[in-house]
Amino acid sequence: MERLKQTAVQLMESSLDLRASLEEQADVAGTPCSAARGLPLQYQDVEALLQQQARALGLNAAVLATQHVSVTLLRAVQCPPQQPRSHLLSEAARHSATAVLRLAEYLQDRLLFARSHFTSHLCKSLPCLPLEVLWMLHDCHLLPLHGLLESEWQKTVAFDYLVPSLVGMSCGAGAGCEAVMQGLGGALVQLALRSSKPSKGVATLCKEVIRRVVEETFTAKNYSSAVYSLCHAVMDNLSIGKQAADQFFSFLLTSLVDAHPSVSAFSALGSQQQQWGSAALPAHQAALFSKVVEGLGYRESLRLVQQLVSRDGLCWSAMLGLVACLLHCGPEAVQEMKAILSSLAATAVLNSHAPTLHCCLLLARQCALEGTHVFPAYQDQFQHMFGDSVSSVVSTRKALQFVLRELTELVPQEPAACLRAHIAKPPRCLAKCWPLINEYSSLARTRLQDLRESLPDTGDVSNSDDTRGHGRCSAGSRELRQKWKNSFKHFAGQHFQEAILCREVPACPALPSPAF
Repeated sequence: MERLKQTAVQLMESSLDLRASLEEQADVAGTPCSAARGLPLQYQDVEALLQQQARALGLNAAVLATQHVSVTLLRAVQCPPQQPRSHLLSEAARHSATAVLRLAEYLQDRLLFARSHFTSHLCKSLPCLPLEVLWMLHDCHLLPLHGLLESEWQKTVAFDYLVPSLVGMSCGAGAGCEAVMQGLGGALVQLALRSSKPSKGVATLCKEVIRRVVEETFTAKNYSSAVYSLCHAVMDNLSIGKQAADQFFSFLLTSLVDAHPSVSAFSALGSQQQQWGSAALPAHQAALFSKVVEGLGYRESLRLVQQLVSRDGLCWSAMLGLVACLLHCGPEAVQEMKAILSSLAATAVLNSHAPTLHCCLLLARQCALEGTHVFPAYQDQFQHMFGDSVSSVVSTRKALQFVLRELTELVPQEPAACLRAHIAKPPRCLAKCWPLINEYSSLARTRLQDLRESLPDTGDVSNSDDTRGHGRCSAGSRELRQKWKNSFKHFAGQHFQEAILCREVPACPALPSPAF
């Protein structure tokens, strides 16, 4: 190895100025070509000089040629020491790199290119290598991405170079960034979807790279730049196939909702939820969610949502943003979301499982945030699931006690609007269970007084006819309902308060529905 280094130094310091010769190639369009291969004659001259130098030094010509190519390439693309590393090349650097890669392709055809040596030399210089160079090497098949990830440097390439480079390029803009991102994104996705045994290790590595890029760029302004390019790469690559594309989008959707910060549904319930509706969702995140739904389909996306909400910790800002986008896919998506809510409510009550109930309430409130022109008001959906209706899942005293116990636990962090909804449309009052309802109602009213919020006038449920086992627990007369509505007029400017409680509020502006 020491002798090889000395040889490289001798070659660079010799009178043979190969770099200058190479740079001339990119400018010469009418250079005489070899009749046999159609290549510039200078490449053959370079080959002859390298062969001569190798014989003189007693070294392998392929190793010497590869060393020369790698040193010349790095010298052409490296930024000055005082400047930070750029992910894209300047015009001059791109010009020089193209000339070097043309020579490398020629030498590879002439069996004068040692790829393992080239890989090792470049991996040692990764910290100063622009990402565009890696894409150029992959695109011309000199150093495919899978070759790097199958080498001994695989973890260095994946986690110390690819992840920070892709995250850094997410903050860039322009056609150059998009081309590199989509090119490398497509290569990553294809490798991630491989299932054959020799490639399983590389596939796992690529999935981890994608997951980390998603996680580290979730809150970035140009979040969609990296992940959106991955989506485009999949949708534009017809060779991937529908099944593989579905696998990718399922993995991507899972990565989105698994990103940090992850919290429990109980912690996510609260006044901050109104920041996660589609009206408050950043445009780049809304565009990304729409692209994922477009690639996977709203039915499959909703099926995954139903599976994922059962997890202990999720990035609920991503999950609820995705749900908000799904509701704008059409009436069928709304009906399926209602079915998911009913299923969650039934499962929670049947198993007395508090986290599932919290997820159900969280999703119902998020859906109501989209406005009554999209989804029923929260109090109506709550009544549909737990109240006095034929679809109520509260059919036993045990079920009622469970629901009221969890609602009581939530009282300290509940928004005033949700407390009013629970008072106005309480859970189903079974025979001789009205003291339980009144106890919760009294606690919720006390909390509203602490918050200095107005109280709904719904009467006392103890006056209801509960001997039938399904009597109404809230006042149903039109006069009381109108009086209750009038008490909320001073909340007219708060979309969350009105959209979640009233059916008759004017429809708020919504983001344009994605065209699928």
